[in-house]
Amino acid sequence: MGYHLVVESLHNDAPDLRQQIDRMVLALRPDGMILTPPLCDNPEVLAALRDSGTPCVLMSPERDLRGVPSVRMDDVHAAEEITNLLLSLGHEHIAFIKGPPDQSASALRYQGFVQALRAHGLQPDPELVQPGQFTFASGRDAAHQLLSRRQRPTAVFASNDDMALGVLAAAQRLGLSVPGELSVAGFDDSPTAALVWPPLTTVRQPVAEMARAAVEMLVSVQRPDMTAPEDEADLHKVLPHELVVRDSTRAR
Repeated sequence: MGYHLVVESLHNDAPDLRQQIDRMVLALRPDGMILTPPLCDNPEVLAALRDSGTPCVLMSPERDLRGVPSVRMDDVHAAEEITNLLLSLGHEHIAFIKGPPDQSASALRYQGFVQALRAHGLQPDPELVQPGQFTFASGRDAAHQLLSRRQRPTAVFASNDDMALGVLAAAQRLGLSVPGELSVAGFDDSPTAALVWPPLTTVRQPVAEMARAAVEMLVSVQRPDMTAPEDEADLHKVLPHELVVRDSTRAR
């Protein structure tokens, strides 16, 4: 499309975040910005771009904002689907590893997990819910806590693939076979999900499609030859996900 891409990394909790955004806009004078989590949910960032008149598109925000284009997948429904899969395999003692609290996907995926359990007449066990940081190490540490219990879970749903890989490592260290003694599911379908053993059951997030849609929405604001969204509903795109069932899950 003839645009130059500049990638900037900002810390969501930086005390001078507003000043960083102002300096960036002044120095780069961008035609627009695409904001990824957690920046897409930061009111300080959104206010800075609004005040500077910089168009933006939000990728996977916690909620849609009126007049601000966004693109996402349905994290809640996807988490429900993968939890329903585990339930259909006979697992009722299912553990969940959360993501970091400043990532909107963390709460949405946990919401889907809880909704699926309750739809089957089950309540989430607080002792089977562990915090995580969307990292391998946090998934491994959470899994050690869960799998060292006297009544350990028969399945673990980690809310991203990196943490699920940590669960696989913890299970191996504790001498538990996957999926023989423990089913493990992740989320995202990262490249490593299909390379580990056993290959990971997960949700394929349409990352490339979301990125393309975000670029097209942003460019349409600038280009007279492209049709910009007019209706509020057209400003918010929800792209389909896919449940990918591999060998890390099986019936009890």
